[in-house]
Amino acid sequence: MAPSTDQLLLSGVRILDLSRVLAGPLCTMILGDLGADVIKVERPGAGDDTRGWGPPFDASGRSAYYLSINRNKLGIAAAVLLLLTIAAGVAATAWQDELVAPRAAQPIWYVR
Repeated sequence: MAPSTDQLLLSGVRILDLSRVLAGPLCTMILGDLGADVIKVERPGAGDDTRGWGPPFDASGRSAYYLSINRNKLGIAAAVLLLLTIAAGVAATAWQDELVAPRAAQPIWYVR
């Protein structure tokens, strides 16, 4: 029997996945399998290059590779300027949390 999601090693950990193509998506797939909440950020319009790697493709035109390597991930599209703004906000929040309550902040891991 598979463990429930609250029993997994990385349950409650959030990962911001800015990677593309092979090694990074594989790494974050494994982190997601271990219970982490993975948010995959892709380029607006184009998305990840691996969407077109095929055949085989699903009915929506996404490749089997893309679907398998990005399981357990929440996908969003964001422009570079938005990503920089988010990263600055996360860094500022983490710094403030450290000063105010060192153990209150949830860990955020970056994979690139």
